[in-house]
Amino acid sequence: MKTHYGESRYLKAADVPQPLVATIQGVTRETVQQGQPPKDVVSFTELPKPLVLNDTNGITIQNLYSNESDNWLGRTIEVFATTTFFNGKQVACIRVRQPQVQQPVAQAAPMQQPAVPVPQPTQQHEAPVPPQPPIQAPPSDVPFDA
Repeated sequence: MKTHYGESRYLKAADVPQPLVATIQGVTRETVQQGQPPKDVVSFTELPKPLVLNDTNGITIQNLYSNESDNWLGRTIEVFATTTFFNGKQVACIRVRQPQVQQPVAQAAPMQQPAVPVPQPTQQHEAPVPPQPPIQAPPSDVPFDA
């Protein structure tokens, strides 16, 4: 991949104009900035640039999949641009989250018939059925096999 003057080799908010789902292809540890400790960098199957993980995004992926980055491979995350406050200013940033499952538009379910048919009177002049007496248990002094 060619890097032009001023162009970052890492993913930035301007590279993600709309949320997208990406498959994690690899995780490496790289020195991103001279004099700073190495950071985890995630590459994706669908994206030409990798993402440098900050604490927020790293913890999000850990919570989704595992503390072991080897378990992230082949998993998908949704990458999106948003803003955050940094040094007292609101700045663009990238965040990750669990991919949102696309649900089809819900359709009204057809009316279902009751599982047990409800008797309907066939004529207007039928008398209601009288209530039945409750079933009584046999006396306790009568053996069941008698």
